[in-house]
Amino acid sequence: MKKVFIFKKLSDINQIAFVVVIIAAFISGAAMLFQYSYLKARSNELLDLQKEYRSYLIKLKCLIDDFQKSSDQDSSSLVDEKKKFLVVNRRPEYLRKSLIQYLKNNNLEYELGELQKLNFVPDSVIQRPVSRIRARSRSLKKDHESSYHLIRTISDITFSWPLDFNSFWISSYFGPRKNADRSNGFHYGLDLASLSGTIVKASASGIVKEAGYSPGYGNTILIEHNKKYKTRYAHLHSICVKIGQKVERGSKVGAVGNTGLVRCAGRDPSHLHFEFYIRNKRINPLWVLPKINLKG
Repeated sequence: MKKVFIFKKLSDINQIAFVVVIIAAFISGAAMLFQYSYLKARSNELLDLQKEYRSYLIKLKCLIDDFQKSSDQDSSSLVDEKKKFLVVNRRPEYLRKSLIQYLKNNNLEYELGELQKLNFVPDSVIQRPVSRIRARSRSLKKDHESSYHLIRTISDITFSWPLDFNSFWISSYFGPRKNADRSNGFHYGLDLASLSGTIVKASASGIVKEAGYSPGYGNTILIEHNKKYKTRYAHLHSICVKIGQKVERGSKVGAVGNTGLVRCAGRDPSHLHFEFYIRNKRINPLWVLPKINLKG
């Protein structure tokens, strides 16, 4: 009887142990299943992040390519814009030859004669007899001696040079000229080389239509004198007027500078780029500005 009881007790222990093992295996399986589900969800999130990261990389590459293309286009357009501007040559010999050539092309023999008196022009340059030049000189009026005629009236508007005559020299004329790359170009204004900070004056009375920075021109001013005439002043160091302001002839509008696309072979590229418009078409300012008559 005692043996039967012991055997039965062992059987119950085995059953309990089996049940415990079954329960532990179930719990372990459930934990592994939960861990598998968790890891699978994390793996799917990582895969989604990888796809999103790749899409961002593709978009970033497209943005970089577009930026490089726009930069190349801007660089090429800037190079094209620079071709419109030439070096301001201020070498005395070049300026002397340029002035002599201009006077000869425009049949200004009297002016050549006056320069010859100052030993500025060789005698061989003057084709007209000196006697005729002197006769013409004596025929001129004696008023404003040792001065320069810097005022000219066209219809009802009086124009004057934008710089004092003793403060500048003409470094580049209106007309065809070579670009920096030696290609053919055209200069639509008159360059008056002067020291930086030299006062720039309104060539005639009018209303300021532009006053600020413009690509190529740098600091620039555009004055409308009436419905027909306008003048532009470019590469300024500073601007003293505002848009809409009314200015009088000879009043200060700015100062000579070298802003914008300006290059030079010398130390100081400062000069005034002066343009004259008739009905929005640029013409040679020397056709409108008063003649400079040199008198001894």
